[in-house]
Amino acid sequence: MHIINTLIPILLILLFGAGLAKWGFLNLTFQRDLNRLTYYFGLPALIVEKLATADFQGQEALPVFLALASATVGTILIGLTVAWLLRLPGETYGTFLQATFRGNLAYIGIPLLVYVVSDVSHTSSADVLAIALLVLAPMMIVYNTLSVAALLASHHRFGWEGLKQVAFRIVKNPLILASVAGTALSIQPWSLPSPLHRSLETIGQMAVPIALLSIGGSLATTNLGDRLGAATAAAVLKVLAVPLLAFGIGQLFNITPLGFKVLMVFSACPTAVASYIMAVEMNGEGGLASSSIVLSTVLSAVSLGIVIGLF
Repeated sequence: MHIINTLIPILLILLFGAGLAKWGFLNLTFQRDLNRLTYYFGLPALIVEKLATADFQGQEALPVFLALASATVGTILIGLTVAWLLRLPGETYGTFLQATFRGNLAYIGIPLLVYVVSDVSHTSSADVLAIALLVLAPMMIVYNTLSVAALLASHHRFGWEGLKQVAFRIVKNPLILASVAGTALSIQPWSLPSPLHRSLETIGQMAVPIALLSIGGSLATTNLGDRLGAATAAAVLKVLAVPLLAFGIGQLFNITPLGFKVLMVFSACPTAVASYIMAVEMNGEGGLASSSIVLSTVLSAVSLGIVIGLF
């Protein structure tokens, strides 16, 4: 029931966005403007606010992060093979790969962990959420960096000039800059001033609902048949390959039971909404990105159910 309560609102907002597009309230120009607003302001504010307020003390989260990051890299390698087998165009690789590994940790992983630990002691609940936040922070940097690299590599030949273009775009990406800034703020001895914190929080809160409406609008104008096979493959890799790799790699690390619960819930999350926004802004394939998000969200009800039941 906790899984359904978390996923159903996301699907309903997606359908609402599709309806708005069908009725003419959400045209392509407006969708593009919403994406830019979220990409340059909403998501960066959200990232800075969440990372700046995270507690970065303790070492228990390190093996969880290493296991999840390793599973992410492993999934990318598998994704490259699957993309080749599907004979995807080169410019589609970045969008496809991003959909296979970038998990919705903040808006599905964290809420589910809150539900999962709600019936245990206050100390255990606080501990598991502390681990989750400590893992979330560096994974944002990993996700953003790998996503930018994958999307840029789709449009550049490998060579010195291409590598310089990729590196330049990575260091100026607003989501990566926000991740670095938020992490830097989190290790300072002082807290964000309350007015600044509340302002960032308010701006950040608009990111996910606006992104979901845009994704829904994209679905209303996308022929899913053109990329249904690729979207399905990406969704299956996200909700199946990542958890299996995380489970196997996690055995190699000294992870506590609470840490392992965080690892498995995070690994089984569907593709993040931010992947659509980044794909559109970096000349990726928006239709494939939106389809992958929807399919992985539906399929994650199974993967998350299994993970929560077992761990």
